[in-house]
Amino acid sequence: MYRLYPFHLAGFRALVEESVKRSVRELHNNSLLAKAYSKPSTNTFDVFVHGFVFDEMTGEVINLSVSFGPPGKPILHPPFRSLAAAQKFRHDRYY
Repeated sequence: MYRLYPFHLAGFRALVEESVKRSVRELHNNSLLAKAYSKPSTNTFDVFVHGFVFDEMTGEVINLSVSFGPPGKPILHPPFRSLAAAQKFRHDRYY
């Protein structure tokens, strides 16, 4: 089976996880969300950002625990119905 990326290597997985964590931190520190959170809110809804990695080989969804949302608001658990569907996905079915 030809693999485009070495998913099975721990180092590759760590690189992917660090990339997701950095992306979430960048969103938290240097995005429109950061600017919006620095002002008094007039929004009628809250935006939360979560960092996940999906392992296509196992169907596992890994929560990297780097979530953030509006200051002073508790971080909600993601209510994804699609999370269950993603966990049923298997890489070998499509490649």
